[in-house]
Amino acid sequence: MFAREVATIRKLFDSRFDTRGRSIQLVNNKRPDLPAEATVAHLAQVLEGIGKIIDRDEDIVLVHITTHGSEQHQLVFIQGITRLADLEPPAFRQMLDVAGIKIACW
Repeated sequence: MFAREVATIRKLFDSRFDTRGRSIQLVNNKRPDLPAEATVAHLAQVLEGIGKIIDRDEDIVLVHITTHGSEQHQLVFIQGITRLADLEPPAFRQMLDVAGIKIACW
């Protein structure tokens, strides 16, 4: 369900914003043909890597996360029937800060 949504968003951005080859997908699914596992740790690693290669004053980083949320306003990551570590907003903000990715609000 979510893997299809992520793929659709990626295709949309590839066609409208020429992001082909500059997108990263993390998906929780046991199929070996799908991207790397979506976990809080993997997300932090990806953001750190992106922070090292972007022009922090010119580039835009879009993070699209699709998952279930908890009653405590956390993003819930699940692999099969196993619930992985949740992502809380302050932890996500810290990941962006560590990576040097600025936050823009419109």
